[in-house]
Amino acid sequence: MKTLYGLMTDTGSGNEFLYDLGLWETEEAAAKYLNNEMPNSTGIWVEAIVVNDALPNDLDDNTDEMAVCSQCGVEYNKADLTTINDEEVCIYCEPAVRQNMPG
Repeated sequence: MKTLYGLMTDTGSGNEFLYDLGLWETEEAAAKYLNNEMPNSTGIWVEAIVVNDALPNDLDDNTDEMAVCSQCGVEYNKADLTTINDEEVCIYCEPAVRQNMPG
């Protein structure tokens, strides 16, 4: 769970989150935005909002292994290449390689 801060207002039937104005990581940053951008507004306040942070930063693995297509030389994610006759081939070159295969 992650705590962010947003702007709230009372619409008469309950508190409403002003989502189109944004979210801030600190209460001070949200209060600063409110004071600087809407100094004459009344009935708006900063409130903590707890959101489900489904993918924490430590689980996000950005170390995808890259490989080069043996036909065109473009670097692709390893999962986007097919091995044909011990050569890594991208999806764009695969039809031509298969067409030119003997047999």
